[in-house]
Amino acid sequence: MPILFKCELCRARLSISRSKAGKIGTCPKCGEPIHIPKISDIQSKSSRKKSKPELAPVSSDSAVEAIKEIIERPYAPPDNFVSPRETQTQSEKPEPTSAVSDNDLDEPPVYELTADGPGQYGPVAQQFDASLPKESMSTTESDTESESVSVLNSILIPRWVIYFQAGLIGVVAATFFIFGMMVGSFTTSPERAVVSENQFRIGGSVFVDDEVDEGAVVIALPTKAKPDPRPQTTPLHPDSFEPVNNDSITIIRELGGDVVRTNRNGAFELIVEGPAEYFLLVVSKNKRRRSGADLEKQEMAQMGRFFLPYQPLIENKQFVWKKIRVTSNRNLKPINF
Repeated sequence: MPILFKCELCRARLSISRSKAGKIGTCPKCGEPIHIPKISDIQSKSSRKKSKPELAPVSSDSAVEAIKEIIERPYAPPDNFVSPRETQTQSEKPEPTSAVSDNDLDEPPVYELTADGPGQYGPVAQQFDASLPKESMSTTESDTESESVSVLNSILIPRWVIYFQAGLIGVVAATFFIFGMMVGSFTTSPERAVVSENQFRIGGSVFVDDEVDEGAVVIALPTKAKPDPRPQTTPLHPDSFEPVNNDSITIIRELGGDVVRTNRNGAFELIVEGPAEYFLLVVSKNKRRRSGADLEKQEMAQMGRFFLPYQPLIENKQFVWKKIRVTSNRNLKPINF
């Protein structure tokens, strides 16, 4: 049975579950905080209203005569009397009875305190909206205990810790990005684009026993060029190749040639100036040259014109040295060691 009481400010009739007795709520009519009375206070107040006023003392003889008169008088119910059973049959559900004085009969309907969203009764009053239909609020001791446990189990983290973690993640991400850029610069050659009509692309692929020869060095040298100074050979060797900050590559490209390495598919692409003739040098990464194999004198003389000494460039590696003519973009036949 709900608790019936009045707002101390606007005197609106209010109703709420008995489990909210003794707590604090908000009046849905005037919006002011109200104190919900305890059940014991309501019961004591109701008993005071129902108590009969004290009777003036009377004599024993008059009292006996009055009692006899009441007993001997036949009972006749009033004309507007309706038995409880007849009232039950006239309506589907009996109207709730409450300890309300006669002065309350002309007052407005009872406002019911209901919950509007998550909240609780206690030190902070819950706001209510009486204009919308809502379900009646009921809070048990188990619900209060679960809310207390959830608050105790929550972890409070200072704001500076969150900022520190975010900054740390940013530093780690930047470090890995720079590391990836460095690794990429050592594993792939920087891409170049054709910038004039006199530049052509030379494409091809390199294999070792029909397997991809990834990391093989491919060099195109103009046959009529005489570099001075001549490029160093160690930074061009497949095992010690330097794709960036390599002075030897810069010298060769200033002559109109190019230096690249094969990718994971064994493919390569050179950009050279033309039309012109070029020496094409392909040094394998994964195919070793047979020990004691000597170069032809013509090959030694041609390589010596561009590299001094030339031996470290092809040391212990299988290679191809041949002349090609470039007049347009072209693809070479696959080179298979």
